[in-house]
Amino acid sequence: MIAYLSGGLTVVIGLYVLALGLGAALPPQQHRGRRLLAVLGALMILGGIAAAISDREALSRDRAAETAAEVAAGIRARIDAFPAAIDELTRLEDVRAEADALVFVYTLLLEDRVRAVETVAALRDQMTMTACDEPEMRRYFQAGLSVSYRYTILSGEEIGPITLPPEFCEIYGE
Repeated sequence: MIAYLSGGLTVVIGLYVLALGLGAALPPQQHRGRRLLAVLGALMILGGIAAAISDREALSRDRAAETAAEVAAGIRARIDAFPAAIDELTRLEDVRAEADALVFVYTLLLEDRVRAVETVAALRDQMTMTACDEPEMRRYFQAGLSVSYRYTILSGEEIGPITLPPEFCEIYGE
């Protein structure tokens, strides 16, 4: 927020310096440095705009991180105990927020790595085809959240995470 305000102040000062550089309010004997003032004013304006945009993006990331933490806490509150059995092959170990991502951590009750890789590939295909049809997923994306699914097998080996970015539905369809 401070960078946003200082960015705005820098733009205002830059406009003043640019006006001085273009000759406003300068007596004729001080016109020698006009070009330098004009360039300096333009640079100050650009710097102020960059600071304001940077702060806006940081605020957006902060809001997404807060939302991820709230959503993860809400999901955790609805589950009686962890680990939670999802089906005969899948156990939900945790739901957590990591930066601006909502992360679901699963264990596949498999020892065969090849079968686990095939299972995660099938899940990826299913998720990418149906994610935009689910109102809850759309709400996550609209809030700026990535949704990540992490799978490990009984040996503890991680099998490729599935991560859907916030712009997933915009990129891959309605």
